[in-house]
Amino acid sequence: GEPAAPPPPPPPSNRDFKAAIMLFFHGGMDSHTTLVPREGCRSHPETGVPLDQQYIDYRAEISQMPFEVRSTYLPIETEKEQACEVFGVHPSMTDLRDVYQEKELAFFANVGALVEPMTLEDFVTGAKPRPPGIQAHDVQQEIAQTLNPMNMAARGVMGSMLRTLQEGGDSTVGYFFNGDKPRVLEGAPEDVDMSNNADGVNTVIDSDAEDFMATLEALGVNRESSCKMASVYQGAIGAAIHNQEELLAIVQNSEGVPDANFDTGTGLGTAFLAAANVIKQRDVLEKSRMGMYIQIGGFDNHGTLDALPEKLVEINNAITAFREEMQNQGVWDDVVIATASDFGRTQTSNGAGTDHGWGGHHFMAGGAINGSQIHCRFPETIGPGGDMNYDDNRGRLVPSCGYENMWAPLATFM
Repeated sequence: GEPAAPPPPPPPSNRDFKAAIMLFFHGGMDSHTTLVPREGCRSHPETGVPLDQQYIDYRAEISQMPFEVRSTYLPIETEKEQACEVFGVHPSMTDLRDVYQEKELAFFANVGALVEPMTLEDFVTGAKPRPPGIQAHDVQQEIAQTLNPMNMAARGVMGSMLRTLQEGGDSTVGYFFNGDKPRVLEGAPEDVDMSNNADGVNTVIDSDAEDFMATLEALGVNRESSCKMASVYQGAIGAAIHNQEELLAIVQNSEGVPDANFDTGTGLGTAFLAAANVIKQRDVLEKSRMGMYIQIGGFDNHGTLDALPEKLVEINNAITAFREEMQNQGVWDDVVIATASDFGRTQTSNGAGTDHGWGGHHFMAGGAINGSQIHCRFPETIGPGGDMNYDDNRGRLVPSCGYENMWAPLATFM
């Protein structure tokens, strides 16, 4: 057949720039350690024990670990009514606590995948539908990235958002920085695979280029086809190669972001540096809306929680460096980071670590965030018979609100 034409560029946009980043904690983070009740807490209506002491009693040996000593937690207050006047942020998240104090970060307490708002009684009686696979990694990862627990074939929330914005006149693109294409970007008009390196481009032509391109030629990628399915495949892979080559040329021929503040010895620091490099080229790329996916693994802590503080330091440092660079570029007000995970974990130990749960704590950060707030509802009682605890022996929590509570305002922002 005839050589296929290169993919047409998206229409130019006259809109301002915005970017949304999903930071995914792969494996199910024990986020009950990141945000804890600290001072001025309400007492249990029956026992009279304040919530902060309930937390210590129920978490038992976990609350006695060096990284869990309550006095070391960094105090924060919230403008939202919650069960405590003062909460504590993990001491490994020192800079993020400062960002919270500067009203550029907000927590969302006890968030998880929901079909609709649900109380503990709703869960116990079956009065409302439950999402499938509550404690299953693969199912919950997909639901956290689609927000559609009743349709496992649904598009990703970010991909759907980018498609809607493109139809409204924006020029949009999705980028992913860790491994395979994530579900959250499914449905995006355009997405680009990014490698975990500071240049930020995982191009298919970097290695074994001649052999690879010869194989593609033999498959007919650069030729028109009368077969509809072949045409769709050729268009998709041809566009991917074109986009990667274009981005590689732009990044390699431009002044990159200084990497002094980024810990490129960690995967997360390197990924955020790559994201900063792409955002720096926003005008050359002519993209008014970007969706990005970055993940960090190592949170399926059945055997031990000893590595968790180090992971939190990595998160703290990567976001802090990225925030400073966005401020230098003058776009911190135009960028939002939203976290997610498979699920929360049990509030009690299995004797070594913690196991799969449901609800957990997350946060959003950005210059335009109405921060210094804890949204949703932190559990008002902790332990057996807790107001959101459906497993007295292990402390698995029905979420107080769904991920929609984070993504609805983010979609409005975009």
